[in-house]
Amino acid sequence: MLSRKKHKLFFRADGGPTVGMGHIMRCLALAEMLQEEYEIFFVTRSTEASIQGLIKAHDFNCIELSPGSKIIEELEVIAESSNFSSCLIVLDGYHFTAEYEKALVKAGHKVLSIDDLHQRPFFADVVLNHAGGVDAQSYKTSLHTRLCLGPQYALVREVFRQKRLQERQKGSLLLAMGGADPNNITQHLLNLLQAIKFQEPIVLILGAAFRHELKVSESFRVKVLRNATPAELAEQYRKAGVALLPSSTMAYEACATRVTLICGVIADNQQLLHRFLSSNQLALDAGAWEEMNAEKLKALIQQALQPSFQEEQLKAQEAFFDNQQKERILKIFKKLQKEKELQIRKAAPEDCELYFRWANDAETRKQAIHPEPIPWEKHVSWFNRKLAQEDSTLYLLEKEGKAVGQVRFDADPEERNTFIISYSMAPEVRGQGLGEAVLQNALRVFQQERKGEVILHALVKERNLASVRIFENLSFTSVGKTELKKEVYWKFRKKAYERI
Repeated sequence: MLSRKKHKLFFRADGGPTVGMGHIMRCLALAEMLQEEYEIFFVTRSTEASIQGLIKAHDFNCIELSPGSKIIEELEVIAESSNFSSCLIVLDGYHFTAEYEKALVKAGHKVLSIDDLHQRPFFADVVLNHAGGVDAQSYKTSLHTRLCLGPQYALVREVFRQKRLQERQKGSLLLAMGGADPNNITQHLLNLLQAIKFQEPIVLILGAAFRHELKVSESFRVKVLRNATPAELAEQYRKAGVALLPSSTMAYEACATRVTLICGVIADNQQLLHRFLSSNQLALDAGAWEEMNAEKLKALIQQALQPSFQEEQLKAQEAFFDNQQKERILKIFKKLQKEKELQIRKAAPEDCELYFRWANDAETRKQAIHPEPIPWEKHVSWFNRKLAQEDSTLYLLEKEGKAVGQVRFDADPEERNTFIISYSMAPEVRGQGLGEAVLQNALRVFQQERKGEVILHALVKERNLASVRIFENLSFTSVGKTELKKEVYWKFRKKAYERI
């Protein structure tokens, strides 16, 4: 039996002692979720053998870039590896700019950016930020950009999501400060534990990019694990009485295993996630780890060991981490793949009869503001007028040469740079999940063809739940309801930052 050929998925991320291992580890977690569906390629400047070994240990392909690679070089590498066809690309790194994303989009690729700072405009098809407490208003995006925000999209590897009963070693401590720990917070905390005369067993986790020499007191009962596998790390979480961790993806993995947590910040980009963890009782608040003193650390450990506190933290972890993240993320990538399979073009005079047939379809008329059937002569006049107007844009979407849907943008005569968006699907493809793909592709092209800021408005009948869900999935904002001809409509709005 022939195996199904997998689509290629490219991850562009770097890691090492200077930049840390967070970007690589997040991408590895995401790649693990997707490896059954995709052939995974990591495109990286990381030249260290330990990092490339980590990637290859997962049976992922590793493509090495030159240290000072430019956008054009990276585009060429990806194009060659994808046999010069459009592909799916994941970006994770603070040096990736809006211009970098624009270049990938213009080249025809579908792009997902992993973010935790929301400090720049985004032009990717999807932005994934798994930190809690972030909302859409925090972002400046393109029209076609969808936002996947919050721990429901947590990038947590499978071994941490698995439900396993493990007897905890009461009073024991797990200490892990990330894959690189560039400021050697590990040694700082060991010194504090020595100062408070901590006597219980300690498990010390050191990452692949850890480069410091540690001085460990002989009074400690310490077990040191270097370059622990995900399975080993998950097992240690499940055994630990308390874990001291940075407010990073490691904390999310620990929440998934239901370990009692004390979390602190070791890098500025962790502030948002840290506030979410501490304010929702997912972890005790250690503040900045480098500012921790012995007295405060002792008090935090004592509080974490209280059964009543552990019970409350466990309830919070179960509420926020339902271990369905993989299914949600797979759904996102299936949508991206579906969008790749569509072609888009401007409507032409010869499409008039097709538009007429679709417009008079019973379901289309049912969802229209004016549900009456449209006469042929009236339709022809309207269609030719729309094609001729500069302030109207009509797109036709096709799959394998067959028309599947249409999207129209009409300029609002009263509001500058504002357009009314409407769409309909070919009756024969309804129920195939193509509506969102049709709209997303039209948004993507419309964004590229318009200059400056663009604002979109849409009206959707309240009872048309499928369309309501589509606009919500495409990160349109609901701005209330209105009533037209005794029907209630949701009003949706979306604003684009600038032209691609």
